[in-house]
Amino acid sequence: MKIGKIEAGSGQPILFLHGIGGNAATWQAQIAHFGRNYRAIGLDLPGYGETPPLLQMSFPALSAWLHEALSALGAPDPILIGNSFGGMIVQEYMATYSEPIRAVVLYGTSPAFGRKEGDWQQQFVRARLQPLDDGKSMVDLAPKIARGLVGSGALAEGISRVEAGIAAVPTDTFRAAVHCLLDFDQRANLGKIKIPTLVLVGEEDSNAPAPMMKKMASKIIGANYVCLPTLGHVAHAENPAAFNAALDNFLASV
Repeated sequence: MKIGKIEAGSGQPILFLHGIGGNAATWQAQIAHFGRNYRAIGLDLPGYGETPPLLQMSFPALSAWLHEALSALGAPDPILIGNSFGGMIVQEYMATYSEPIRAVVLYGTSPAFGRKEGDWQQQFVRARLQPLDDGKSMVDLAPKIARGLVGSGALAEGISRVEAGIAAVPTDTFRAAVHCLLDFDQRANLGKIKIPTLVLVGEEDSNAPAPMMKKMASKIIGANYVCLPTLGHVAHAENPAAFNAALDNFLASV
């Protein structure tokens, strides 16, 4: 099983799963920081970076891939951190498999995408795929997409990290991931999460708005909720120090 990843440290495994417009490299600051005390691993999801694509992308297939990846990496009882799309995969995994998880961070994500035929959902898909249909490349689109993801407090180097992650996404993978969103719904399983959980959001996240994530946290027994001021959908890249501090605080309680 070929798995693209960046890794540092040893001991308790802590795995980072990126969003639709990212890859393992977007977690470099986290791997360096948390690799001091953990076995920190940033994964390339299927179709991203060095990880081969799935025959068909779906959340059950992505969950099965994560299950196999944890086994292949020798990472039992992990701490899982999922951003956006990655957070959805983590939710699907928890609902499907009974293997122990030490703790989980659901970050800039959602428990459901909504109705497949909904106007907002269809507009979301059109807005992201129409430029590709018009002949644009991910490199062309990266600056505009990045501006829509980051908050007013994003550092310049953070914005560059976000742009680089988007530009590196293969077009076919981006299309498949966007369409995959339409089938996601794990709202019924939030109340079944019994492990230490951090629900983390950027204050200016327009994709996973803070009020929605606060409500999500209220559905999870004992969940911690943290909102990072002036940051957006990819806070870990926008301002790594602020993101890492929030995660350090949570891990200290775990």
